[in-house]
Parts: sequence; C-alpha cells; structure tokens
Amino acid sequence: MRRFLADLVSRLRASSFARNASWSIGLSLIERLIGVVQTIIISRTVGMTEYGVYGLLMSTIGLVSGAAGFQMGLPAILYISRYRHTDKCKVAGVISVIQRFGWLACAGLVLLSMFYADELARNLFDNPKYKVIVLLGACIAAVSVLSGLQDGIAQGFEIFKTLAKLKSTTAALSLLVIVPAAELFGLEGVLAALLAGLLAKYIFLGRMVRRMRCKEAIPRRGTGIRFRSLVASIAFPSVAVSILAGFAGWLGMFRLSRQATGFDGVAIVNTGLQWCGPVLLVAASLGSVAIPAFSRLISAGDEGRSRQLRGLLIRVNLVLSLGAALLLILFSKLVLSLYGPGFSIGRLPFGLIVLSAVPMVLANVYSQELLGAARLWRILVLYLPHITVLALCYWLLIPRFGALGYGVSSLVGSVVLLVTLFRASSRDSVERRSTSDRVAVVRSDTE
Repeated sequence: MRRFLADLVSRLRASSFARNASWSIGLSLIERLIGVVQTIIISRTVGMTEYGVYGLLMSTIGLVSGAAGFQMGLPAILYISRYRHTDKCKVAGVISVIQRFGWLACAGLVLLSMFYADELARNLFDNPKYKVIVLLGACIAAVSVLSGLQDGIAQGFEIFKTLAKLKSTTAALSLLVIVPAAELFGLEGVLAALLAGLLAKYIFLGRMVRRMRCKEAIPRRGTGIRFRSLVASIAFPSVAVSILAGFAGWLGMFRLSRQATGFDGVAIVNTGLQWCGPVLLVAASLGSVAIPAFSRLISAGDEGRSRQLRGLLIRVNLVLSLGAALLLILFSKLVLSLYGPGFSIGRLPFGLIVLSAVPMVLANVYSQELLGAARLWRILVLYLPHITVLALCYWLLIPRFGALGYGVSSLVGSVVLLVTLFRASSRDSVERRSTSDRVAVVRSDTE
C-alpha cells in the first residue's frame, strides 16, 4: 500500500493535468463550502420567506447573466488554449473582442434595470417594495458577465491555481462582510456584500491576466478574429443551451413561488440547489481543466488519449459525486436544521435534488469532450430532450406536489440528459472505429 501511494503521488506530480485539477478542485471546493455557509447565515438572518426571495433572485441573475454574457467565455477558453503558443495575434484578437462585448453587455444590463426596476419587482416578486433588490441584482448580473468572461480568458491561459486561489479568497472576504451587512441592512446588505466580492475578484484577476499576456508576449491588438465568427461557431449554440436550460430551472422556481407555500417552498428548493453546489463543483473544476486538454488532444488527432481522459473523468466524477450525495442525504435532517425550524419538512425534496446532481455530473463529462471538439451545435441538439422533459415536469408536477414535484422533475431531467449523451457518445465511438477500420483496409490494399 505504501508503494502504491508513493507511485500515485509521483504520477500526480508528473501530470500537469492532475496538478491543475487538484488545485482547481481543492480551492474551488473551499469556495463552494464558504458559499454554503453564506446561505446558512443569510437564511437565519433574513428568515425563510426572504431567503426564498433571495433564491428566486439568484436564479434570475444566473439566467440573465448567462444570456447577456452570450457564453463568450467559452470561445476564450478554446481559442486561447489552442493558439497561445502558435498564433499570438489571434489570441490577442479574441481577448479584445470578448472584453469589448463584456463592457457593452454590462452597461446594457445596468441601464435596463434602472428604467424598469418597478415593473421587474412587481412581475418577479409580486411586490414593488423589492425595487432596490432588483437594482442590486442587476448590478450583480452585470459584474458577473465581466467576471465570467475574464474567467474564460484565465482558463484559456490555464492559470487554474491562481484562479482557484483568488475565488476562494474573495469568497472568504465576502463571508466576513456578509455577516455584519445582513445584521444591519438585511437582504440589501447581503447583495451589496456579494457585489463587492465580485468586483474585487474582477479587479485582481484582471491584473493576473495582464501579467500572463506580458509573460507570453501576447500583443495588445490582434487580427484574424471577428465577433460574428465567434458567435456563429461557438457562442450562439452555447448560449442557446444556457438560456433554455436556465429558463427551465427558473420556470420551476417561479412556478413554485406562485403556489400556496409561496417563497417558503422556494427556500427549501434553493437549499437543495446550494448543497448540490459542492457536488457539481467537482465536475465543473475538473471540466475547466479538461476542456482545454480535450481541445489540444482533439486538434492533435490523439483520439486514444482523449478517450482515456474521458474514462478517467467518468470514474472520478462517479465516485466523488455519488459519495457526496449519499452523505448529504444521510445527514439531511442536520443540514436542513442549520437553516431554521421551517426547513425540516423538506427532507425528501432536498434528497431528490441532491441525488439529481450525480447523473448531471456524469453527463457533463460527455459535454466537456464535445466542447473541447467545438461541437456546440451537436450539444444544443442533444440537450433539447433534457430541457423539454425538465420544463414539462416542472409545469405539471409543481402545482400538484410543490417542492417535491421540483425534486422529482430535477432527477428525471438529469437522467434523461445522461442517457441521451451516453447513447450519442457510443454512436460516435462506433462510427469512428468503423471509419478507422475502413482507412486501414484501404491502406493495406494500396500496399
């Protein structure tokens, strides 16, 4: 056993992928756990109903920022990781286009929220008193767009250790600020603290990116990249998946808020989603390292190593996600009691939501391989059954079963996604093998 562990450690040290993944998972997991502690503090400070308002707001922010950002961080990952050693002008062009777009999207979100804050508060929360909440949420969405695009640039340069350290540090600082802010100003103070943390992360990560550009001699201005080409080939299908999947999740939260339990049901569901975070974060952290790796291997035509990487990610994600989900289900009574006395009735919805993260994590591995190959349109087609089933289940089950209906819908939707992507990957593997066999026969006949 000692020899085995020593051999395993030496292999991990020798693999740049393993080192990057270890840093990304370890520090990002700390960041996510800090985020979970934040939600406990928020719930106990503002109460169950206001915590439900917070949950619906954050779901809306995720949907809006994903749509406004147009998933332009993904082209940054793919182009920078692929060309930073071979075509530095193209890398500079990608960075310039993405940064200009980010500032334009950020300004648009802030201006629209200022003009329509009253209408948004009435339609979203059925109460105009949440106007300030809407304005703060719009500012968080705007800065999230800028921060997300900058994350994509940093991942393209593969500075995962720096990115993970910065995320965990800013999350810890936000936690320190949130405690007094929640006590003094309630939900408004919580959102202001989150906004300050996002701004700090954006500023410090910007300095790191500028250092990497100087280190790798990336010029200020680039050539060979147009916004239209980035949108057509990568961003548009990616943002379509993000918007459709995000809208399905938001629809479930919004529909639940209009039931008899009101925002209390949303609070229970949001608790389950928050604790899904650490489970999904492992896959996301591995994916942030895996997508550039898949991109390099596929562009080099190394299909064997790409297949090995996919198999490794499947095994690691299955063990980690299933173990974490079972532990959370086992201790669900204790976890829910941390949020307040009214949450204990939500153990079954909580367990179903957490369990739905396991097939979702495995499905993400197949998505990451397709992302590395820049097959975004295929991903869009493969996600459509999942999104359709999810939205339909939310619409039909939530009015009858409330939060339990949300949990069942989440589990069914994630299983549908995993089955769809697994079958597509199996078909692709058969087609690639048959193609390689035909090529081998042709070569032998020629010889």
